[in-house]
Amino acid sequence: REAAGAGGGRGGSAAAAGSELSPGAFSELAGAKLRTLADGVGKMSGVLNGGAKVDLRDGEWLKVTAEDGVEYSVSVDAAAQALLSFSLQGDAYAYKYDERRGQWVSDRDEHYLDELLARDLMVHVSGVPMF
Repeated sequence: REAAGAGGGRGGSAAAAGSELSPGAFSELAGAKLRTLADGVGKMSGVLNGGAKVDLRDGEWLKVTAEDGVEYSVSVDAAAQALLSFSLQGDAYAYKYDERRGQWVSDRDEHYLDELLARDLMVHVSGVPMF
């Protein structure tokens, strides 16, 4: 895995921002993020073309399936203390929790997990132009 460059657009890499979390703290943060994402996508389902199915196995994984069958998944890798995602656009990322920013940050390019999910879901919303 390549480390993100120091500095970055968001104030440094996630790995450099803090020490490793205790297993319990990591599990709590990862589970909370999966629940937050599931709740947010569930609330958006009405504005997505055809809706979206949200499956959550708390503490393990989240899967969002768009009406056209395209899937987005986030899973927990406790050993690496990371959330692993595979996006609707075919991108795979690992996210580490950055305590200073309070965000799950990509270990490649400093974007936030929430941002990637929002980008991917935009193509399924009525009335949004295709950029």
